[in-house]
Amino acid sequence: MRNTLFIDFGGVIVDEGPEWGTEKYLDRPAIKDSFFYISKLINEIFGAESTFIISKVKSNSGMTKTLDWLDKKSFFTETGFNPYHIRFCGSRMEKFFIAKELGICYGIDNRCEIFSLLDNYNCYFERGFVLNPREDDYIRYKGTFSDRIRRVATWEEIYKSLNTIS
Repeated sequence: MRNTLFIDFGGVIVDEGPEWGTEKYLDRPAIKDSFFYISKLINEIFGAESTFIISKVKSNSGMTKTLDWLDKKSFFTETGFNPYHIRFCGSRMEKFFIAKELGICYGIDNRCEIFSLLDNYNCYFERGFVLNPREDDYIRYKGTFSDRIRRVATWEEIYKSLNTIS
């Protein structure tokens, strides 16, 4: 089986902040070093055909804002990400089923619930990274997944860990 990676959008690629729900969403910056390391993960480890964004959105306008932000920030050009590899869902449970269907082996998200599901119910899953989770979320779920799930503070930590897979 090929190595596959999913990346969440909000809080992982974009710093959502309070403006995300307004017309100023395009002003939101990317998470520090996210474009640089996503490019490295695609070009050195996973390839564009094995890398996916799976993002929970609340509405069609959330999908539109996400796609608009990625386009306006030149995400696809800068990273080599395949724009056809974005999946939207309405819940974290749905995110789990999408990841399972895609045979996801590795994941990067800022919420812990998805890793509790993937770690316990997806036989393909190898390793996950919780990037700067909210403390209450981490405390709630940390006992529900194994040491294959790591809490990390930077994209560099993620890259260094994933750079060891073949």
